[in-house]
Amino acid sequence: FTWWKRSTEGSIFTQQVPVSTGATNILTNAIDLSSNGWQLSVNLPILSSKNLTWDFTANFGHQNSVFDKVQGGVIQLTSFAGSTGLAIVEGRRIGEIFGYKALTSVGQLRADKTPFIAAADQSKYEIAEGKVVNKLTKSIFFSDEAESFGNPNPTLVSSFINTLNWKGIVTLGFQFD
Repeated sequence: FTWWKRSTEGSIFTQQVPVSTGATNILTNAIDLSSNGWQLSVNLPILSSKNLTWDFTANFGHQNSVFDKVQGGVIQLTSFAGSTGLAIVEGRRIGEIFGYKALTSVGQLRADKTPFIAAADQSKYEIAEGKVVNKLTKSIFFSDEAESFGNPNPTLVSSFINTLNWKGIVTLGFQFD
């Protein structure tokens, strides 16, 4: 059994800066992060005879990593996944996917309580199949604020490893994750 809790302060990262500074980016200690988790391994000799041995190992683990501090605000990472991508966001888990959701109400508000669609333009939109669409073009109206779509990291990982040995000559190993 192993467990850990560790943190890194001032992790080096290249950040973009305004061109008016004379550079396009700087290498700086921009990110603090922390990680914790555990791993457990169980080894069992299932069979031991004159001609055949069978050993079984089960591994289980869990880990959680979080960006504790991000200097300069949200850092968008390059993505070729359309409207979704990865970002370094303070207080969020590493690997969390962010993207833009379709509006579900013509009067829907941003985080700062201002409407996505100006009141004067709201009559140009309607709800179709639960989403806000332009009446003329029928195009879906998406938020301009990135939201978390969730964390793709598994809560628990496991692997089951089998090793069969015949007469000490041939060994067959296979694993299920």
